[in-house]
Amino acid sequence: VSFLVGVVALTILINYAGRTFPVFGVTTGVLVLVCAVFAVIFFRSQIGHADGFMSFELFRSRAFSGAILADFMVNTAVAAIAIVPAYVQEAPQFGLSALQSGLLFVGYTICILCFIRVGERTMQRLGARKPMILGICLLGLGVGVNAQSWLPPTAYLVAAFIGFSCFGTGLGFFATPAVDTTMANAPEEKAGVAGGIFNMASSLGASIGLAIGLTIATGYWPAAGSTADRQALEHAWNLGAGVSLGFVFVMMVVALVATIFAVPGPEDAEHDLSSGRA
Repeated sequence: VSFLVGVVALTILINYAGRTFPVFGVTTGVLVLVCAVFAVIFFRSQIGHADGFMSFELFRSRAFSGAILADFMVNTAVAAIAIVPAYVQEAPQFGLSALQSGLLFVGYTICILCFIRVGERTMQRLGARKPMILGICLLGLGVGVNAQSWLPPTAYLVAAFIGFSCFGTGLGFFATPAVDTTMANAPEEKAGVAGGIFNMASSLGASIGLAIGLTIATGYWPAAGSTADRQALEHAWNLGAGVSLGFVFVMMVVALVATIFAVPGPEDAEHDLSSGRA
């Protein structure tokens, strides 16, 4: 219950601070206090309990912690899948239909299906670390390409298609090694808990990424029915898309750093596994 209340308060804070209520106001202060109090309650209730909601002893494994953090950060990239369609459908220089904007994801769908198997084979030959790093780099490249909102409309649509294809390729390389690293660095009796933590990190990363990314974008995007001139409207839409996708790119950098420093290579994977189970 304490975890749920804290996450709900955090979600409300991210989504509505600065729009429904002031950033530096009483409501914001109350929500921050609620988050802090229930976070403390949650951690105090879980630490030292073997059968708690979240087994914190699993995080003693550096590889497990790194894989979970990387998974959380990578899933914040889901925000790009919401930001770009809204941008190309609503910005006056595009005005695409839902079907037309959906076609930008054809390459993404094909690549993610094709490269999941490639990522698995690469992991079997090179270990989990290298395909995870490659996958995150491709994800960052895809997000970075999509953030080039200064391009002319036709050039941006081509870039967005290429960017989402890189995005899908990166997810294909990342997915299986990340799951394998998480499960391999948890004791067998905690396999279910480890899988649950991995899935929860994915869901929280996606929801928080969406909330923050869309909040940043809509903070720049003009309101419906704005009477500003076309050039000003286009600039506002371009700026909102670029800055919000820039946030997602930063999250990919954090995921890359977590993977480089925490996920073991083939030569020390066995040692890290034994220490995680100790």
